[in-house]
Amino acid sequence: MIHRLLGIGCLVAFIGATAFAQPGNIEGTELEIESILIDAGREKLLGNYQEAIDLYKKVLEKDSENAVAAYEVARLFANQENLEQAVEHAQMATRFDPANNWYLQLLADLYQQTGQFIEGAGIYGQLRERQPDDRDYYYKQAFFLVRANELKEAQRVYSDLEDRIGISEDLIRRRHTLYLGMGELKKAGQELDKLTDAFPDNIDYWHLLADFHLKTGNAKDAQKAYERILEIDPNDAKAKLAMAGGDVQRKDEVTYLNNMRPVFEDPGTLLDLKVGRLMPIIEKVSQSGNLELANAALGLTRILEEVHPGQAKAYAASADLYYLTNRPVAAAQKYQKALELDDSNFLLWENLFAALKDSGNLTDLAEWTEEAMFVFPNQATVFYLNGYALQASNQAEDALDVLNEALFMSGKNELLQQTIISCIGLSYEQLGDTGEADDAFQKAIEINPDYPLAQARYAFALAGRGEQKAREYAEKALSAAVLEAEVLHRSSWSLYLTGQAKKALDFMAQAVQKTGETNPLYLEHYGDILFKTGKEEEALKYWNLARDRGRTSDVLERKIADKKLYE
Repeated sequence: MIHRLLGIGCLVAFIGATAFAQPGNIEGTELEIESILIDAGREKLLGNYQEAIDLYKKVLEKDSENAVAAYEVARLFANQENLEQAVEHAQMATRFDPANNWYLQLLADLYQQTGQFIEGAGIYGQLRERQPDDRDYYYKQAFFLVRANELKEAQRVYSDLEDRIGISEDLIRRRHTLYLGMGELKKAGQELDKLTDAFPDNIDYWHLLADFHLKTGNAKDAQKAYERILEIDPNDAKAKLAMAGGDVQRKDEVTYLNNMRPVFEDPGTLLDLKVGRLMPIIEKVSQSGNLELANAALGLTRILEEVHPGQAKAYAASADLYYLTNRPVAAAQKYQKALELDDSNFLLWENLFAALKDSGNLTDLAEWTEEAMFVFPNQATVFYLNGYALQASNQAEDALDVLNEALFMSGKNELLQQTIISCIGLSYEQLGDTGEADDAFQKAIEINPDYPLAQARYAFALAGRGEQKAREYAEKALSAAVLEAEVLHRSSWSLYLTGQAKKALDFMAQAVQKTGETNPLYLEHYGDILFKTGKEEEALKYWNLARDRGRTSDVLERKIADKKLYE
């Protein structure tokens, strides 16, 4: 960084000590030059930088090798971000007074700003020669060499410093990081070995070594490091947690999780460490949907809830595992508990809304989104989901008010805009205004013709009118690579209503599966399609399940009582 301006008292003293020690072509008297320098310093302190530059240049006209004036002009040009002139005058200053370290450091700072890293490294090389015990010069020269991609040269500078000062954590870390950048993992590890050899009882250094081995896939050496930590401190929570499950490169994840139970039951082990240990498992569940692995992890999260009852993270971890394995009702309950403990985490709110939407719990979705509208008054997503819940609950007029507000708040988020506008279309459809509905659906689709949710919602509306064109939009929606539950439900129901029951069956089954057989509307519709395709017993099962999940309608009761499809 450019050095701060000198105070007026320091400036005068500085000038008095140096102004007249400059060789060169002096046309004016010493008193004239001193007077101009004082005037220039005053203008600089007053913020009149151009006037100060002009005065310092006047000094250079009278004394062509005045290093003080050249240095001050360089700093002033740097303050104005005129780096070309700043570099030129800083070079002049170092040329006029090469023994002045401040001038050299200013020039090095300017070289850094202009990307002249080799030149900057050269300057700090000079400064090292002058003051070989100042370790800051070594670090700065190495920094410039790294920026110039001269990594081996940078390592040589670090080696020179190590020869001079011996082992130090700061130096080891820098050399370790540099070797990582060079891809020389073995040497990077050797640097940390030096640290643990020099300070064999320092637990922090052993943790550094263990973390390095874990990140580079060397589980055996990581385990040795953790064993050494536990020799030093048998109660070290992080090491106990690392060792509890056995080898990090384990094959049996469930056994690994079960082996960690004693550490999770220990209230003295930090919650963050335990949750951190679960995160790779939750990620694997996210990728695979492995129910057995999720249940084993849930055994640990339930322990966390008991051992750390006031911590939202414990309940959030349980909620994530439930949601990732298509158990949205249980997930919603855990997310709600987490939010009771900490309502500042917007991600928890979003996850709760997703779980409530998937499970078809429109009442809770409306209530929680309304509460969130006060906590996050600028989040368009919250307003949209409140509008969605109102529309799906047959409150279309109220829904339109909230959805239009959400659209106003959506900014340039086109994906969110499509989602909101297509929900506006559903609201108008519910009110019987098909013209406004068509306009909304078409507008949503025009934003991105490949957006499956808008396609599915339009298909759903058209199918409700008995229009065969619904099939086209449904099939387009179902051709997307990734399909959320709502797209599957609306598209398959549209196919069913347009005479494509057999084609709809598998897609509706996927919608039911994605929501863990919890969404009552999806369950009833699945029963209808099953009946239509000749699977009467299965149909009755899902109609009953829909009723158990909270679906109430006279038509559904007649279906169950008569074991017959009513449309």
